[in-house]
Amino acid sequence: TERASEQPDPDKAVRVENRWNQSVEIRISVVREATNETVYEEVETFEPGADRDVYNLADADPDGIESFRITATALNATESVTIETNACYGNAYVEITEDGELYPYYDIC
Repeated sequence: TERASEQPDPDKAVRVENRWNQSVEIRISVVREATNETVYEEVETFEPGADRDVYNLADADPDGIESFRITATALNATESVTIETNACYGNAYVEITEDGELYPYYDIC
């Protein structure tokens, strides 16, 4: 039986959560690591309490297991995380914390 890290699974959401008490403008880009192609880029204002998916890696039509870098810029900070389209990785999150900090992270098995 294949291990989870060897099973392709492109259904990975990129989710934005604003837990701060102020609106925040966030630039999010998703880049296919293998080719450096930007598959998604958007600048959007997220109101306090916003919690929604902005992109799904399946939309990039990955070829098996690929790596994607999710970069977020907000509040004079830029942070990024890289996830793979395999069954071990879950969704990626870009969170603005209750203290107004940019905090991207992801689920993994």
